[in-house]
Formats: sequence, C-alpha cells, structure tokens
Amino acid sequence: DYTLSLWASDDYDNGRIRTALKFYDADKNAIGSTEYSSYTDNEGAWTELTATATAPEGTVYARGAVRMYDVAGDALFDPAVGADVYIDEWNLSEATGTTEPVEADPGN
Repeated sequence: DYTLSLWASDDYDNGRIRTALKFYDADKNAIGSTEYSSYTDNEGAWTELTATATAPEGTVYARGAVRMYDVAGDALFDPAVGADVYIDEWNLSEATGTTEPVEADPGN
C-alpha cells in the first residue's frame, strides 16, 4: 500500500485541487486504477489531501499528481482573474506507518 499526501491551499472561488496516485509497469504503461483524494473546499485554509492505494501486481513506478479544476465550467481559469495555488509537504510513502519517502524517479 502507498499513500500520497500533501497540504494544499487555493484562493480562487471556482478552483478546486485534488491529488491522484497512479501505478506503472516497467515499460511505464499505466496499470490498475487511479486513486484520487477529495477536493479542496475553498475555505481559505490549508487542506490535507491524501490518496491511498494498493499497488497492482507488476508495479515498478508510482506517480503522484495534482489536478486543478475550474468548477465554473470554463475550459481554463479566467486569465484576467488568475488563481494562486499553494502546495506543501508533498510525500509519497509506503502506507505502513512510516514517513520515509519512496525513491523518486525524477522526470519520469
């Protein structure tokens, strides 16, 4: 089991953030399903987001991602208004109670 956790804050009324935890085989093909966290709720405070999943057989890589949404239905955030997103304490770890990070594979 692996857990992706981070703290997020956004100040855009229509903006939402959530995390995604994905697994890949040795050829970097996605395997299994993607596990998502809940969304930020735009209360103007830091929100801890976590996604925990069991790696499917054949997993060689795990990838954590952050997804951002404009819930107003616009394809893009309004460029005239902009949006600030803050992320802190990003951690991908084995869900065994340890806080040791999993070895990263930068750029992949």
